[in-house]
Amino acid sequence: MPDGDVVHIKMGSLFTTSYEAICENELTAEEKADLVAIDLKKVLKLFGNKPVSLLMGNANTLHASQGSVDPLERIHTLDDRARMLRGHRRGIAIALDVSKTLVLDAMDNISIQDWRYESAYRYTSRILRSEFIEHDPLVDVHKKVSPSEFRFRVNELMSLIEHHLKSFSKQIARQSSVQRLSVERLSDPEVNTYADFSSDALIKSLGE
Repeated sequence: MPDGDVVHIKMGSLFTTSYEAICENELTAEEKADLVAIDLKKVLKLFGNKPVSLLMGNANTLHASQGSVDPLERIHTLDDRARMLRGHRRGIAIALDVSKTLVLDAMDNISIQDWRYESAYRYTSRILRSEFIEHDPLVDVHKKVSPSEFRFRVNELMSLIEHHLKSFSKQIARQSSVQRLSVERLSDPEVNTYADFSSDALIKSLGE
């Protein structure tokens, strides 16, 4: 490694593109938020549909019962189903935790209008936080910026990233799948967005 290079060993490799864009700070806020969304889509697809099946199955049960379930029995059922799933263990663990929190919310009579959407939203938000945002405090050095400046830049993007979280959540709730997610580009809303839109394609388009 050449002298002076800085390697951020804690940052998830699937967020490398958006991480570097935030550090470089040469793109618009909308363009950086789009890159975060594209990287998040990679993680969602890597984790696959097994976690989603756990989420949506629980959401359907809560919807059908109008939130009236035996919480201990429901949590026990979730644990059993999670153990039987053969998929990405990290994604399944996050989906299991999200599902359990929703069961507890139902027990506490917390009003939730759409269990499927709420499940998908909490899942995508948790992944973004655990795989990207919460990696930041674990390191002392960032590429070309201080940790505090990096956190400041991420916080500035959160309202834009929220748009993508809601969009992904609607798609997951509707499709029960992460395989055909599309990124609704904030940087150019009039450009049609396709499920296979990539960070490389966005970077190339920004240079045109």
